[in-house]
Amino acid sequence: MSLGGRRPEAGKMRKTPANKGMASEKRNAKTLGAKLQPGSGNYIGRKGDFDFAEPESFLGENKATKHASFPLKFSVLSKISREARDLRKEPFLTIDFENVESYQPTVWACIPIELWKKLMDASGWSHEVR
Repeated sequence: MSLGGRRPEAGKMRKTPANKGMASEKRNAKTLGAKLQPGSGNYIGRKGDFDFAEPESFLGENKATKHASFPLKFSVLSKISREARDLRKEPFLTIDFENVESYQPTVWACIPIELWKKLMDASGWSHEVR
């Protein structure tokens, strides 16, 4: 008995927002050389979407959108920052604009400005006002 919906082909998953988000997490973790967190951070002590320990200890959250804009709320950044701090890690956020055709980058990373300065100082970059 059919309920009116089509079943996906064997071995293929439906393209739901959750599945697209997981695909984005996997793709960006691979790009960054990070390790995916089991359950996308739903387990106690295993927060965030991806994690890596070298060269710094970072905890990352991934957000994906099919739109040309993404509403970034301070509460999202606070959550990532709090979870990273609890694990003694540095927070970062990736935003993946999935369906945007552009010659510009479509995946962006956000980090706190103090962390940016720390990384730039460690690289030998001079940020003196000229």
